[in-house]
Amino acid sequence: MLNTHCSSPLRATSPNLQSSPPSSPLSSKFNQRRASFKKGGDASPWRDRQRCLFLDKVRSGRDRRFLHGRGGEDEMMRIMYASEKKRAERAMEREAQNIDSAEPDEMDAEFLEELQKQEEKELEACLSHFYSEHENQTTQDAEMSTSQPKRSNIPQTCQNCNINNLEQVEGGIVCFTCGWSCTL
Repeated sequence: MLNTHCSSPLRATSPNLQSSPPSSPLSSKFNQRRASFKKGGDASPWRDRQRCLFLDKVRSGRDRRFLHGRGGEDEMMRIMYASEKKRAERAMEREAQNIDSAEPDEMDAEFLEELQKQEEKELEACLSHFYSEHENQTTQDAEMSTSQPKRSNIPQTCQNCNINNLEQVEGGIVCFTCGWSCTL
């Protein structure tokens, strides 16, 4: 069926001039579709929607290129993390400056005195132990030097490999290069 109330460029606008009936049902569907998208009619919401979709696509492409140029989303996340970390550090510094440096009260002073006394006692104990160990070591060294045979009796080079790598061990000497040993 044809709609006689709609004006179309294919139809005559005056009632005296009648256009010929459509030759096929396909052409009538085309005319109805064309009439629904005329300017100022139902086409403007469709065009607005298409325009918004196009602009969104352009914006997302621009943002994607921007992020890619900056190193991607990972780089942006690192930058955001670093800025948040710096902001938190500055806030902590401000808080630290706002805290009044309180004078140590009497209890803290007493605790510090006790701690110093205890440390002095521990230091004296360590020093006395060190001195007693040192005295014992020197007496043992003196005894060892008198009981050890003279070094002149020990050969200076190995008889097997002729390398000066001999070491005196308990009861003899050993060459650490070839494994030669000799008892004294």
